[in-house]
Amino acid sequence: MKGKVLVLFLLISIGFNAQEGFVIESGIKSKKIKFELVHDLIIVPIELNGVSLSFILDTGVSRTIVFDKSSKYQSVQYESSGVQFKGLGKGNSLAALKSDGNIFRIGNVQDKNHTVYHTPSERTSFSFRIGFPVHGILGYELFQKFVVEINYEKQFIILYDPRSYVDENTNGYMAELYFRKQKKPLVLAKYETETGLVEVNLLIDSGSSTSVWLFENKDVKVPDNSFKDLLGSGLNNNIYGRKSKIKKLYLGDLVVNDITTSFPDRNHISGVSSYDRHGSIGGGLLKRFNLVINYSRKKIIFKKNKYFSLPFNFNMSGISLGCSEMTKIIVKKNQRLKEREVKIKDAGAGNYNARTSDNKIVKDRYKYKYEVLRVRDKSPAKIAGLRTGDVVLKINRKDASKYTLSELNNMFSSEEGRKISILVSRSGVKMNFVIYLKSVI
Repeated sequence: MKGKVLVLFLLISIGFNAQEGFVIESGIKSKKIKFELVHDLIIVPIELNGVSLSFILDTGVSRTIVFDKSSKYQSVQYESSGVQFKGLGKGNSLAALKSDGNIFRIGNVQDKNHTVYHTPSERTSFSFRIGFPVHGILGYELFQKFVVEINYEKQFIILYDPRSYVDENTNGYMAELYFRKQKKPLVLAKYETETGLVEVNLLIDSGSSTSVWLFENKDVKVPDNSFKDLLGSGLNNNIYGRKSKIKKLYLGDLVVNDITTSFPDRNHISGVSSYDRHGSIGGGLLKRFNLVINYSRKKIIFKKNKYFSLPFNFNMSGISLGCSEMTKIIVKKNQRLKEREVKIKDAGAGNYNARTSDNKIVKDRYKYKYEVLRVRDKSPAKIAGLRTGDVVLKINRKDASKYTLSELNNMFSSEEGRKISILVSRSGVKMNFVIYLKSVI
């Protein structure tokens, strides 16, 4: 769900080294941190000036970006920075506000003088695009200081002090990382076409939920067997292009087969140099490996995990859904029907666990309200009569609010011929539709 789908942020008196940037607590060589995997995006719990939030861990960004500037972050003082952010998608660059001197903490790791940027635009409201509260993006500043192990299978990261880290490259492939402009990591790969292998520099982009992006040039061509679609949402706007599959992608000795691949329209990637970068590898592919990313030694290790053999599928319904409203539900353990619901207007605090009045810990849950953002031409949804703006009430006779957006997208990509009934509200009138999933290519 993104082209560059789209980090924020106490000084305590004990145990931290007086170094610039992120530092780990004295005497600790590593820190394990659990994350949520949402739309193949890594969402980690952090603190910004003592406020608990959630951020996307994104290898594809060079600065920490805050998505909203609500009353919860009044401790963050911004000033005009003169910095412009230009992401994927058509549209003008965004002026960014800057804030220095923030205390940013993730686990036992903190930066006492962290700089964050805020882009005051509705374009960067990503919580409702992915159906999960997320407040910003963190990237280069963390990766440059630590060796980062990402375990997609068990959903945790480990931050290692690089001075004490020992490589354990067993049953994995080690690739060289290349850093060109903007402090972003690239790897050399090859992919198979009808005329032979094409060599490409691909950005390692954990902040993108797609599998592979390739940018057209004299060597990279869109396959004939492709279709026009919405590829995702970027910092600037929605990104359109064509989708297809490539037969094989080679990462050294690793071979990945039949990968869903996006080819964005050229006018949506005008800010990207095709000389330095020919595309990207996103979470849809990265999640099939457990990774060790070592910026200081310029290398990355890929280790296959349980997701590796899963097929790459397209959305076969033709519906693109968005979450227009989230309601947080905090339920006390062992207490039926006693719950507190809070409508989230600005994505809410990103606590994964809430403490109730009787001091019990419960995990946050949400109800969702979904709207149809787009219906692909000639798709099963289009043929059935679904339209942009329809509010989804039920899917397969189950209240749609009880599904996560990831669950719905998985359903729409599950198996050809699957029957799905959808009850929607259109201008206050309830309408029922039946679609049968159909493969596009």
